[in-house]
Amino acid sequence: MPELLPLKLVLGWAMLFCFLLAQFHHETAIKSFASPASPALLKSVEISSLLGFLAAIGIFIYYFVKAKWYWALALGLGGSLLGALAAGLLFSLVGEATLSKRAFIGWPIAALWSISIIDGLGR
Repeated sequence: MPELLPLKLVLGWAMLFCFLLAQFHHETAIKSFASPASPALLKSVEISSLLGFLAAIGIFIYYFVKAKWYWALALGLGGSLLGALAAGLLFSLVGEATLSKRAFIGWPIAALWSISIIDGLGR
């Protein structure tokens, strides 16, 4: 059982949270300014957001089982805060829609990276 929270895992979780936050914001923006041409885009963002959210919950539970409970809590709080700060910065630099488009590939990569880090713990 790991005794510390690896920085790589915090970064992986922050990336995952940042990408998911971008998609949640983009989903809200699409719903607010819905046009007849956007139902397919809205549905794809909704599905991606849901899958990413379920993946994040699964990763959190997996780390909770693999590590001490307080490290999982620290990962959830610290990584999410870092991810929210990164998302805010990236929203202002590249734009919300651009970040959301990158998130279709970004959150699965961040999720797989986080899982591989957790798999390597305790060895």
